[in-house]
Amino acid sequence: MKISLLIKFLMVLSICLFTSSCAKKVDSNRAHFYVGTYTLKMGHVHGKAKGISYWSLDLTSGEMKQVGDETAVVNSSHLCLGKNENFLYSISEVSEFDGKKDGYLTVLKVHKDGSLETLQKVSSEGVGPAYVSLDRSGRFLLLANYVAGNSVVYPIQSDGLLGQPTANVMHQGASVNRQRQEGPHPHSIVPSLDNRFVYIADLGIDKIKAYAFDQSSGALSPRTDLDIVTPAGSGPRHLIFSPDGRHAFVSLEMFSQVAAYSYDNGKLSEVGIYDTLPEGFKGDSSTAEIRISADGRFVYVSNRGHDSIAVFAVDPSKGSLKRVQVSKVGGLVPRNFALDPSGRMLLVGHQNSHTISSFIVDQKTGLLSPTNITVAAKSPVLLCFKKNDESRE
Repeated sequence: MKISLLIKFLMVLSICLFTSSCAKKVDSNRAHFYVGTYTLKMGHVHGKAKGISYWSLDLTSGEMKQVGDETAVVNSSHLCLGKNENFLYSISEVSEFDGKKDGYLTVLKVHKDGSLETLQKVSSEGVGPAYVSLDRSGRFLLLANYVAGNSVVYPIQSDGLLGQPTANVMHQGASVNRQRQEGPHPHSIVPSLDNRFVYIADLGIDKIKAYAFDQSSGALSPRTDLDIVTPAGSGPRHLIFSPDGRHAFVSLEMFSQVAAYSYDNGKLSEVGIYDTLPEGFKGDSSTAEIRISADGRFVYVSNRGHDSIAVFAVDPSKGSLKRVQVSKVGGLVPRNFALDPSGRMLLVGHQNSHTISSFIVDQKTGLLSPTNITVAAKSPVLLCFKKNDESRE
């Protein structure tokens, strides 16, 4: 009798374990991502989308397909997922919110099937928000207002919603290009890997502004002794850190260059500045997004105008760069691109040709090869991959 009960128990246990493992099984050859879009006609773009869309990517073929309908969010030009990926945070790049001159943020609940539910809209505390990111703990949201010239920190509550700002810093100054640098224009806000400092790349004043970050309160304290001045008129745009935190790289939008820095205890020291365009190119072009491979061996920068991705090999000891490829991307204005979490594919969103293209990443050399797969996607401006992917279609 006891033996039969034991056998039954073991059978039930094995079924439960099998069911559980199946429920959590993730297709290693498939990834999912969100696409932020422009929805309005503006001076620099004619937005034609309805909002944020959700997509699947075949990591073997590079094929992409939209899953479900778009979630209506106005001008969702930058996104980031919360720490556990249960929430998605989107800016709305606008100049009016709730009857005032302002931009705003939308907090969206991420459901298991990838669909989104709007939970909250809050002021971005300034016109024209351009960038959002998390601090390294995932407890605070960092935002840069490009037009207004200020940057804001919000606490993320246990329910994913945003509390009242814990910091709001305004930059001052201008630079040599009076059309684009008449005042401060923060274009990205990123924490150091040790989470002790926050760096704001300000295109308008040709500076990377440094702040000490209080990880308990979310306060920012200026550290002008750690500020970096970039070449006059270069327009620093997006900043990223290497996975080991020892180096940082910044796209210099207006000079079509990337600057490399070493990092030590809050101090950024210039290693070199490198061109993203091929020799002999004469047309108008500017850099936009910058990404780094998960192993830190390759840096990628997009060129708008030349419509290409520049690929750089990273010297792991010095952090210096060597350009190894400038790959044409087959679309107009590659404002944003992203590497899938496995690093096998790179997707490029073409803002003005309303398409997304996929490229195979050579794991040894970092070089890009087109899959020749391009899909229609209206006004794509930000590609955001899920890392903990248990999506079901």
